[in-house]
Amino acid sequence: TGIYSASLYVGQPFAYLITAIQAPTFYDVTGLPDGLVWDFANNITGAPTTAGTYEISISAFNALGSDTR
Repeated sequence: TGIYSASLYVGQPFAYLITAIQAPTFYDVTGLPDGLVWDFANNITGAPTTAGTYEISISAFNALGSDTR
């Protein structure tokens, strides 16, 4: 669950907590701009270093299935 788009600014700190229902056992995050990092749990943090438009994909998986936003 969460926001489907966000405005980030070069050099400005950003933090996002990935939340999901049904007790996910695994997350996957792709497409982050340089300067943002994912901690392989449910946190995305950092400060973007390059302006642009990015398609970030967040997936959550468990025994019941998966969802990607």
